[in-house]
Amino acid sequence: MLIGWFLVIGAGFQLFGAFGGGGLGHVLLRLALAAVSLIAGIWLITQPMKGTITLTVLLVSYFIVFGIMHLLAYFANWEVEGAGSLAVTGVLQLILGLLIGFHLPSSANWAIGLLVGISFVMQGSVFLMLGLAGRRASESL
Repeated sequence: MLIGWFLVIGAGFQLFGAFGGGGLGHVLLRLALAAVSLIAGIWLITQPMKGTITLTVLLVSYFIVFGIMHLLAYFANWEVEGAGSLAVTGVLQLILGLLIGFHLPSSANWAIGLLVGISFVMQGSVFLMLGLAGRRASESL
């Protein structure tokens, strides 16, 4: 349930950040990410006793979708400094999601914590790199 709440809260931040500029493509991408987070979070909160396999399948799906979304965001913003981190995050999320998914059901016992931990570290590093790139860009003006 804790992971579900993290996803719901994260969806709120993504929804808030969707309207921070960047054009229609940016808004639609952020809204899609917020929707995926919200749906995954609500599912985890409302279905906590469905078992670890269901949770692992849900999180594998979540990371595959987010990996694809990060790659799409990279291709839409490849010329922006720090955008390469979006591609790295997207590729790693896709690889992790697929590897864990291919090893179900044996991976269900340990994959949840691994996937969430790695994804949170990667997403945090992306936001840090983009924030630093934004600071450098604003200082050069």
